[in-house]
Formats: sequence, structure tokens, C-alpha cells
Amino acid sequence: MPNACLRCGRRRGSRTCPALRGSVCSRCCGTDRVVKIACPQDCPHLAPNEDFQRARQKARHREAWVKAHEDLRGHTERLELGLALEQALKVAVDRLPGATDADVVGAIGDVLSQMSPIEIVMRAPTPLGRLFWDALQGLSQAAGASRDDMKDELLRLQKVASLVQDPDVPRAFVLGLSAHAEGVPAARGEPERTGLIVTPSDLRRARG
Repeated sequence: MPNACLRCGRRRGSRTCPALRGSVCSRCCGTDRVVKIACPQDCPHLAPNEDFQRARQKARHREAWVKAHEDLRGHTERLELGLALEQALKVAVDRLPGATDADVVGAIGDVLSQMSPIEIVMRAPTPLGRLFWDALQGLSQAAGASRDDMKDELLRLQKVASLVQDPDVPRAFVLGLSAHAEGVPAARGEPERTGLIVTPSDLRRARG
């Protein structure tokens, strides 16, 4: 095929890829961008497509976050713990460029295993699992949270990931997490009450 995609060889290469020095199809650009292709920051397709996906996945992430926490209406401290865990996960993900949703799910599983009363080591933690564990150190003391609360919030975070994951977008949860957690400040004061629960946007408005 003339001008075939350098990644799949099946579809037409409609986008010039500076990393591969040739053309790729929009599908391969979307699924492999950052993950399997070392995209330079000045790629003309990188920022617009990342921004589009961040906006799209932010809405999906918020909806999933609310669904995973709908039984905690009015439990401000627990909701803020959930946001703090998201912040810690974002810190870890930001330190591992190209991390995928599968990496995140594995990392949450690693931390849950390390928090078990009887830790059975079946394999070494993943790189992202180690980064997430490091980011969580001291959080339970700072937030006044029990180990059980931490584990429950990690399970809720797993649920959010499962609801947001998209087989066609390997970083759907990662991008939604980044957009959702961005700008949420540390807790101070009593957040605004809403008809459902306290969400990140509610916390920002209350503390703005």
C-alpha cells in the first residue's frame, strides 16, 4: 500500500510522525502515542490529541469517581482520603512516562498486596507499584486514616479504573486521572455540601 502506516502497515499513514520519521495512521497514533512511540514534545499531533483525550477522559473519570463513592455521601474525611490517594497515584504516574492503565491496575494491586496483614510475595512489585508505594508513605498518618480505610479507597480506585478503561485508548484512565486530580488542593476547612457527594470540583470551589 502506498504511504502505508509505519506501525501497522495496513492503513494509510495520514499523520507525519517525527519520532518514526514517516507516516502513521490515526489509530496507531492514538493507541501507541507516548506508550510505544517516543513522541517529541514538539510533535504537532501530540498536544492537540492529548488535550482532547484529557478533556474526554476527565468527564468519564469524574462520572466513575462519583459512582465508586456514592455510598460515602457526607463522609468528608473519607472522600478527601480518596482524593489524596489519587494525588499520590498521579505523582507516581508522572514519574513514569508512558505508563498505561494496565500498569496502574498492576500498581494498585502491588500496594494492596503490601498492605495485607500476611504478605505473600509472588513476584517483585512493578516499577509503578514501587513508585506508588513510595508516594503513599506517611499518607495514612497525615490523613489520620486507618489501614482498612486506605485499603477500601484503593479498591474504590480500582473500580474507577475498571469503569474508565477503554481497549482502544490504553491510557484512558491515566489521562482522566491526571485531569481529575490536577489542581485539587490539600484539605483545609469544611468543603461545600452538594446534593450527591463532595467531588474534586466541589472541593476546589469551596477552597478557591
